[in-house]
Amino acid sequence: MKLLSKPLSELLCALDSPMRDENAGDCRVLGVCDDSRRVQAGDLFVAVPGSIDRAAQYARAAVTAGAVAVVAPVALDLPVPTFVVDDARCALAQLAAAFYGRPTADLLTVGVTGTNGKTSVCQFIAQLFGEQRTARIDTVANATDDPEALTTPTSPTIQRIAWEALQSGKTHLVIEASSAGLAQHRLDQVAFDVAAFTNLSYEHMDVHGTEADYLRAKKTLFEGLATGGLAVINRDDAQAESFRRATQAQVATYGFGDEADVWASGVQSSGRSSAFTLGFRGITIPVTLQVPGTFAVRNALTAACVVLHHGVRLDELARRMPALRAPEGRTQGFKRAGRPDAVVDFAHNPDGLENVLGWLRQAYARVTVVFGCPGGSDREKRIRMGVVANRLADTIVITSDNPKSEAPEEIAADILLGIDPGKATVVVDRSAAVDAAIRQTAIDGVVLLAGKGHETVQKVGDRAIPYSDARVLREAGYGEWANPETESKERSA
Repeated sequence: MKLLSKPLSELLCALDSPMRDENAGDCRVLGVCDDSRRVQAGDLFVAVPGSIDRAAQYARAAVTAGAVAVVAPVALDLPVPTFVVDDARCALAQLAAAFYGRPTADLLTVGVTGTNGKTSVCQFIAQLFGEQRTARIDTVANATDDPEALTTPTSPTIQRIAWEALQSGKTHLVIEASSAGLAQHRLDQVAFDVAAFTNLSYEHMDVHGTEADYLRAKKTLFEGLATGGLAVINRDDAQAESFRRATQAQVATYGFGDEADVWASGVQSSGRSSAFTLGFRGITIPVTLQVPGTFAVRNALTAACVVLHHGVRLDELARRMPALRAPEGRTQGFKRAGRPDAVVDFAHNPDGLENVLGWLRQAYARVTVVFGCPGGSDREKRIRMGVVANRLADTIVITSDNPKSEAPEEIAADILLGIDPGKATVVVDRSAAVDAAIRQTAIDGVVLLAGKGHETVQKVGDRAIPYSDARVLREAGYGEWANPETESKERSA
């Protein structure tokens, strides 16, 4: 793959009137970076918001590592050309897009936002379009290279992935658009053709402060769509009309009921799969989805609405839907002879936990849930998750989930405020909690390991300690579920 190099003067033209260094001259830039720990020789370094002292500290570290120029929100005394901008995050997006030649303009680019289901929808869209021609930027795909990667990466990473997708012959790009990524301008300068909205529920109050600000961040994806774009909206969500009003693009809706443009009816979900009738433009087809739960059907509808409006015929969709597979760590089932079944899922907020527990409640006689909440997060969310677990689980084991710098016992105390006294136990060590949950659950029951999903590290203090729910189950003698169609036979064997 060819290496990129751009004149500094050319990149600066992408900025909104920077205060220029009169003695800057010109040089070749070999990359754009906002992390001083990852700067390589020839990079243009952008110091994103922080205190003036820290901006100077990071900029000096970047120059020591080989940065040839610096863009910052304040004037800095450095031995390389330095430029001051009003908004460093916006500047970062502008510079990254200019450096990589605005690659998203040459790809059919889809952004997916909402509280839950984003990663699954991204993967379903890629599978329906064809993974050989579709690049993905989402929670699971990002974690393949970096276990601590952001859901929506910084602008240089997004533009680089898009550029690499073009270089490798791909034609489509699907991006998981988090509210933080939108609010922090990481998706500025991405030329979206489609914006898809999954749902909205209580989440990220520690980031946005209010539910109104959370909603406002999500809507920016739709506000940025051009008139020729497509807004795909969940008609059944209470905020559907708000998203419709936020865009000047064409609108296509999906939902349960034929009032939507793409709809599902007659949904039947077993312990391992789902079946329903899908309708589009007056035609209906039967669909089998090898992913369980009504929430999975809704995710599949989101993806179907996107691809049906962009070249995939209904008969092709019917052939491709049964092959859809959920992302790693989403409704990922495990079993072991003589033990209760186990499910690993990323459910990490009240609505997500309710969806998965509701599915398991219908499929099993007894449900045990193991979960915690991250350190430094919203206390109200912890209580709400406790309320959901109290209502839908028979047994509750509260444990650690990326406690960071907060004491796990204090996080657990917050969760317990939403649970009936005596119904839950606290086992801080997550591996021990999984073992305790398995031992407490009858063979006809199921143990849900919620919150970490695909994650392979546990964040404690400033350390990232290797940990995986799936690995813990495998070490306990569990294996993944076989083909969903053989579920009943295997279970009775």
